Amino acid sequence: MVRDYQKIKAWQLADKLVLLVYKATKGFPKSEIWGLTRRLAGEYLLYQRQPT
Repeated sequence: MVRDYQKIKAWQLADKLVLLVYKATKGFPKSEIWGLTRRLAGEYLLYQRQPT
């Protein structure tokens, strides 16, 4: 049985996050794009692990 992965809520949320990161990093300097993007992703993961 094949499921349409695009109907999975987690996939939809991850897709939205990726689009937001691309939009936010579009204007970053090309020479620093990888380091800044990795740092943003790391900070986001740390934020998500914070207890509420």
